[in-house]
Amino acid sequence: MNSQIGKWVKIRILIILVLFYGLAVTILARAYQFQVLEADKLSRRAEQQHRHLERIMPRRGVIYDSARRELAVSKESYSVFSRPDQVLNLADTAQRLAKALGMSSREIRQTLASPDPFVWVIRQTDPESAERVRLLKLPGVGTVPESRRYYPGGSLAAHVLGFAGVDSQGLEGIEHAYDGMLRGEARYLITERDARGESIFLPGSGWEQESRGTDLILTLDKSLQFIAERELKQAVAQNRAKGGSVVAMDPRTGRILILAVEPGFDPNSFSRFNPAVYRNRAVTDAFEPGSIFKVFIAAAVIEENVAHAHDVFFCENGAYAVADKVISDLEAHGWLTLRQVIAYSSNVGASKLGQKLGKERMHDYITRFGFGSRTGIDFPGESKGIVAPPKSWSPVGVGTIAFGQGVAVTALQIVTAISAVANGGILMKPYLVEKAVRPDGTEVVLHQPERVARVLSPKTVKEVVSIMESVVQGDGTGQRAAIEGYRVAGKTGTAQKAKLGARGYEPGKYTCSFLGFVPANDPQLAMIVVIDEPQTDYASGGRLAAPVFREIARQAMVQLKVPRAGEGGPAIARREGAPDEAEGIREELTTADRELLSKLQTAGQVMPDLSGQTIRQALKQLADLGLPVQVQGSGRAIGQEPLPGASLADCSEVVVRFQP
Repeated sequence: MNSQIGKWVKIRILIILVLFYGLAVTILARAYQFQVLEADKLSRRAEQQHRHLERIMPRRGVIYDSARRELAVSKESYSVFSRPDQVLNLADTAQRLAKALGMSSREIRQTLASPDPFVWVIRQTDPESAERVRLLKLPGVGTVPESRRYYPGGSLAAHVLGFAGVDSQGLEGIEHAYDGMLRGEARYLITERDARGESIFLPGSGWEQESRGTDLILTLDKSLQFIAERELKQAVAQNRAKGGSVVAMDPRTGRILILAVEPGFDPNSFSRFNPAVYRNRAVTDAFEPGSIFKVFIAAAVIEENVAHAHDVFFCENGAYAVADKVISDLEAHGWLTLRQVIAYSSNVGASKLGQKLGKERMHDYITRFGFGSRTGIDFPGESKGIVAPPKSWSPVGVGTIAFGQGVAVTALQIVTAISAVANGGILMKPYLVEKAVRPDGTEVVLHQPERVARVLSPKTVKEVVSIMESVVQGDGTGQRAAIEGYRVAGKTGTAQKAKLGARGYEPGKYTCSFLGFVPANDPQLAMIVVIDEPQTDYASGGRLAAPVFREIARQAMVQLKVPRAGEGGPAIARREGAPDEAEGIREELTTADRELLSKLQTAGQVMPDLSGQTIRQALKQLADLGLPVQVQGSGRAIGQEPLPGASLADCSEVVVRFQP
């Protein structure tokens, strides 16, 4: 019996020991879990329970123009905060704060009644208001220095700069694209809670030491930007247009000098404006270019040796049937040279150029110029436009694309493409931000001139530039863009606006534009002006956009210190980063060359240029050649065979075409 009792005692002791060891193992396992496996998570939870962090806006970097003039800065401001659980008299505190800050006492009272340990009463108020609050010495209320984004020029370059929000976050434009660089390291206000949950404010928590971001230097010229915005705004208002844009580039480097969009807005108070106006339409919105596109088709035709400036095309007296459609001209023309097709902006002539080129080669050159793909500019939201694959082009489409219908481009793409004509045939990558300046003063080059591809030979460029000059001369459609003392190359455009979500075009809605560069013999500025949906009679690129181009370019030549023709002085210097191949390709004929050509023409060895002469004048000049002359039509000479400068050694007959 005793042995049996002893046995049960031992069993009980064993059970107790097992339970004890099991409990010990469990405690050790839980301790290991809490102190090792879940240490970080529990530490963060404990931190959240007794500490509250409030982020304070850092000082953003300054944005400068190319001459280091301020475009966006950060001004001193203060924010008023409260620790509601330390406010002694809610009603009195709200009333006194409302008087100091010019706010509603009811609104402040609702804020102070918050159960949160920390609340903002107002963010980024002026120093005077903050000082009035400090003098009140209200329990549970304090101020902290912050910086507020300020744009000294108001609406100047607003679509480029964009804006930053109250928490130093870039929301649009360059402020958004370079937000990480512009924004400095965050600072924090720290409040802690004791064991009973009471808030303890730590005044020495590190927010007093201000941080700042990196400064940026843009390629924009503040003076040119101001001129462009003023002229564009006036044109949009006068023509009751929906809007407009101007983009100008240094054609040899890709530096954007002007990027203006109308209507504008003030980034200092951006919340008062419709968000639709924030968009930089010159970069983000594509449109059918219309006749300005003819320049690039003409360049492709010449580059492929399909036709040249003095080759003639019959323009069907203004109505050209292609398949089941009729391509029309505003004015009826008969025979026109390629030069005149561009100068008079003949849709029929451009269609025939496109047909001679063929859809495969046309598509190839359109994409070579950068259409249908993004330029890669350092700016958010760029559109690549619309260029359909050639297999989808109908016979009519080949003709209409040649004069800018059936494709969609951005103003930035267009000015980038025309810069390739201006600089000698090199497509350059556009950019807006040139350098960054770190807080320690170190400069970093972010972008520099970058060649994308050669799209045209210097020989082709010389011929295209000459053709574009004829647009601005005489009775060309762009004569209103002429600038006294400077050679201007350009092209007008008037395009119907396509219907949104449907086939066809909106009646009475047009996009009027002018594209060009100046001086034509050594371009310093390539620019496009677009006027969107003008509500005026006789809406055309030549009437509405060309004068804007003239006024901006004329004043830009003064700003850039480009001498007028005949003013003497050294030749215009080649800019840093210019393509080497571009040098000298548009030089004037030397005096010796001119004398030799004159002697050859006088001796009857080469064909003279008869363009614009009457029948009597042409026959008189051809009388000494000793060759039969065939006269076609009447009026003034518009075409000839052989072409000007051609050798007459093997010529048996001269054909001259005239048109009233």
